[in-house]
Amino acid sequence: MSGKEPTIVTQNINKGVGGLRISKWKYDAVKEAILETVPRNAEGILFKDLPAAIAPRLYQGGSGQDRLHELVHDRRQARLGSPRPD
Repeated sequence: MSGKEPTIVTQNINKGVGGLRISKWKYDAVKEAILETVPRNAEGILFKDLPAAIAPRLYQGGSGQDRLHELVHDRRQARLGSPRPD
């Protein structure tokens, strides 16, 4: 095993412009947030409104700790082989 983290290459709708390479876990987290947010049997949501609409699913208020930060921390700890402190 090479130790490299799995990545996803995104697609770009602009002709001749390549997509971005991002971590698979981050892609999956954002994808899940979008699928949970966008209505399946309704009109949908404007792209410009999407970031604000998915933010509550990625960033939890109150404790100051956000879901995406926790995912990043967990991935780093898994790579380093050390347990996450409670």
